[in-house]
Amino acid sequence: INGIRVIHYKPNTSWESFDTAGWKTWGMNYNDIHNHEKGAMTLYRNAPWGFGWGTYNSTTHVITGDSIYLLAWNDGSKYIKFMKFQPLKQPANGDLIFRYANVDGTNEVQDTLFQSAANSQNYKYFSFSKTKPVREPANNLWDITFNRYYEPVPTGPSTVQYYPVMGVETNRVGVKVARIIGPTWNTVLADTQNLISKHKTKTTNDLSAIGSNWKFFDNNQFKWFLSDTSSYIVKTIEAADTNWWLLHFTAFGGSGNGKSVFNKMLLGVTNSVYHPTIGTLNVFPNPATNQIWISLENSLVKNAQIRLSNIAGSTVQEMEVQNSSDFSAYSMPINNLKSGIYYLTVTSGNQKTSQKIVIQ
Repeated sequence: INGIRVIHYKPNTSWESFDTAGWKTWGMNYNDIHNHEKGAMTLYRNAPWGFGWGTYNSTTHVITGDSIYLLAWNDGSKYIKFMKFQPLKQPANGDLIFRYANVDGTNEVQDTLFQSAANSQNYKYFSFSKTKPVREPANNLWDITFNRYYEPVPTGPSTVQYYPVMGVETNRVGVKVARIIGPTWNTVLADTQNLISKHKTKTTNDLSAIGSNWKFFDNNQFKWFLSDTSSYIVKTIEAADTNWWLLHFTAFGGSGNGKSVFNKMLLGVTNSVYHPTIGTLNVFPNPATNQIWISLENSLVKNAQIRLSNIAGSTVQEMEVQNSSDFSAYSMPINNLKSGIYYLTVTSGNQKTSQKIVIQ
């Protein structure tokens, strides 16, 4: 795809002696597709003081640059422009001071990317044409974004090849995804058992928790196909409560236009109940009619019992679950229950937490 490539320059060399001899053997850096914090210039970050492009001083809280990069522009078929680039310093206020020039040293410019330019955004942006781009809304206003990026594909026991894909990335601020693998979309909608618990994928704010694998290209038929057996529960960003959505893709326009079509269903808005051992409990929708969805987040227990009781304390539904530590979701049928107030209780050993729900 068109765009810029980042190549880490040879070590133990200076800005003034920079040359491009043998640059194709240096190795390209790609943004990590799972971790928001690992970009092409921070891939070699070593805790606690190494930041890939520079070294952190714990006394002054300043990162001083120690790396030089070759930037190579590609038009999709060939390289059309080269530039050398060096991050110089990042003070404690988060500003980034850097310089760039042609590879022969001409047209050198030193510039600063100010932290204040992106106080409410995940990323700061810079254009070499000085257009001052702003490419994203405030980070509390969006949940997922549709991007093109390079994805590593294994080509051997210890080798990978990067291929351009169109995928879905999540916001680094609070969004989590549980993937339901196996049943078709219609089965997911009709399910009244603990379907999600059998097909959950735990994530830790994974940038590509949805990613690109909801579609695939058939080289024999030379066309795109959708995976009808991948659906997603998405925990979204809300100021007070949490929204939960069920998401499933239904069409993809291909590399020609990148159009992505999907079904989404609001599962409900709920207040969370926090327990230091069992984790954060959410029940949705609330009020409910046919079934409820139960999620546990950041739990320290592996096995738990979920019990639904009426206002008199009698058990009307119960289930045993195997829990993941980060994010688990389960469903429970309630279509045979009378309207009224009920209590859902999660118990593990002598630990217990409850949530009141309304069945209509």
